[in-house]
Amino acid sequence: MELTKVIWHTEDLELALDNRGIKSTQQNIDILLNDPHFVQTLKQQSLECGREILDELILLYQKKLIRDDSNTTSLWTYGTETKHLKFQANDVWLEDIVVTLGFSDLSEFATDYSYHDSKKVFTLAQKDTKSGLMILGETMKMRHDISITTFQREIKKEHVTPSKESLLRILDTYKYTTLSKLLKQGNYDKHSVQTLLAELQTDGEISMLGDKIIRVKPVYSLIIIGFLFVSNLLIPILIS
Repeated sequence: MELTKVIWHTEDLELALDNRGIKSTQQNIDILLNDPHFVQTLKQQSLECGREILDELILLYQKKLIRDDSNTTSLWTYGTETKHLKFQANDVWLEDIVVTLGFSDLSEFATDYSYHDSKKVFTLAQKDTKSGLMILGETMKMRHDISITTFQREIKKEHVTPSKESLLRILDTYKYTTLSKLLKQGNYDKHSVQTLLAELQTDGEISMLGDKIIRVKPVYSLIIIGFLFVSNLLIPILIS
């Protein structure tokens, strides 16, 4: 059954051109419409955007819709020192829990959760019979996973307010990490961390490339400073 469709008119194209400061002449319109890639992309993106709108509408109306209480979501978390734990919980119960953890909905949580988040869910599920908790199994941790556990222990020591020294210790151990990982797994205050990282970058202790935080050894800082100094001396000579 067809619900609705998107129909684009040349007037829409003219308006889009005008909004971009481009003259909506027939020549410009023909250039676009005679390009197969333009037309195909417009069709595909219209469909994709329509799906996003549909998903947002369902999310808006979800409290009015009848849910299947038997739906469950499977998650992984920490089990023992050497094993991961897989468990499942009731979706209806999870929807309320993930909001308290700072996620907008279960879909976002299922995509972006960390083991620290799922451990909280598992702990709460053990105390609530409505969760429908079921342990599905365990698997051995890889060495990389064990190092992440160590990383989490390290950053938890400072709780919400870290220090320069603790951040540098983490970076000395792992060479580099990301700001999002520090904030998500360490429960740090974002503003405090950003302030400390800015100070460390000014001090030449770290280098930040987008979300990545790279530990810079003192010898590398001296090399960079020396390179810049020599460049400033040579460039005027070469230009003259």
